[in-house]
Amino acid sequence: MTVIVECIETNGDWTVGHRYAGELVSGGFLALKDDDTEDDFEWTADSRQEYDRETDEFETIWFLPGIEGVSFREIE
Repeated sequence: MTVIVECIETNGDWTVGHRYAGELVSGGFLALKDDDTEDDFEWTADSRQEYDRETDEFETIWFLPGIEGVSFREIE
């Protein structure tokens, strides 16, 4: 299953506002690839739920374990 995420926080290596497509893999992780055609490295993202008091809903936030300051919100 393909999941579309948007970068909402960066440490400089990812672009805020850029959208990435990822594939759900075993263990509930998301396999992300950047759009660099010369680089075939795949990042594995984990998720957490964050509660939004204004909308009274939970949002899925994806992050890269072991890499501080990078997160994505699920948009599709």
